[in-house]
Amino acid sequence: MMIVIVDKMLKTQIVDCSSIVKWIFSSEMRGEITSFYVWEILNSTINRMCQQVQKLQNEYTELNEKYKKSSLDPDSVFALKTFFIYFFA
Repeated sequence: MMIVIVDKMLKTQIVDCSSIVKWIFSSEMRGEITSFYVWEILNSTINRMCQQVQKLQNEYTELNEKYKKSSLDPDSVFALKTFFIYFFA
């Protein structure tokens, strides 16, 4: 049951992967570290994080290819970066 609950919380982004890993290796979980469900949760957390990283890498590659194909000159790219940093940072 705990595996399902943690998985649902990760899917809905109530908690993030690093929080789950910190919880698993916390002093409160020391007595449960040898339990199967703990390692199943850790495995699913790592898999989810790998999927997120892969998705971001694909998005980056796609955007980088679009940028290379675009006709933007370096000055306009610098202006766009400055704009985004100013308004979204």
